[in-house]
Amino acid sequence: MLLYDLGICAPIGSASGSNPFFQPSDEYLSELIAKNKISVFDNWSALALFDTFTGLFRKGVLDNFMWENGYFNLLYLQSLYVKNFLFKTNRAFYSEDSHNQVVENELFKFNKYYNLSHISYNFLPALIYKQIRKSLAVEEELKDLKEGIERWNKKAKEKRDKMINDALAVIALLAVFSVIWDLSDWLSKLFSAGTKFYMITSVTLTAIVILFLIIFMVRKNIRKKY
Repeated sequence: MLLYDLGICAPIGSASGSNPFFQPSDEYLSELIAKNKISVFDNWSALALFDTFTGLFRKGVLDNFMWENGYFNLLYLQSLYVKNFLFKTNRAFYSEDSHNQVVENELFKFNKYYNLSHISYNFLPALIYKQIRKSLAVEEELKDLKEGIERWNKKAKEKRDKMINDALAVIALLAVFSVIWDLSDWLSKLFSAGTKFYMITSVTLTAIVILFLIIFMVRKNIRKKY
């Protein structure tokens, strides 16, 4: 119970009931210990929470364990650095003046060089590292950021595709009208008709094309509604 009191920075004895004001419920205490406690050897245990990391050792254990220079510096501080970067990147990504492509590039580089999924081939560092990252919700933060970037990429792609499709539609219309003018000129020469015939033919073919375009757009809008 002392580990709980130290972990949440509560007065000593709170978990055991000597300080009822800070005493946790049985359900909360059981859940906290089950999900956040690290217990491998009988001579020490640790509690990894979102805002604290607490180790409780028997007397003399730290003389040989090298916790501060090994596990704390290399595991906890590295995980805290990753969490801080992801928090700042998330805030920058969703800000109004965000340059999302720059944020994505920075995240890719950071994830490649600093966000390590495997920290050691020994079981104990890997276990401690995994529990620390879990307590800091590193994976959840990274997942949310990646999902946001994926949605942004999808919208950006849809916008680019729409621009390309609009440009192709304009080019296609210009090509159609070019064909109409060439066809009208050819028919006028074929029948040895004058300018009046050319104008009537051009206007008629143009009206037919515009009518087909109107029908196509109306049917397209109807399909979108239903």
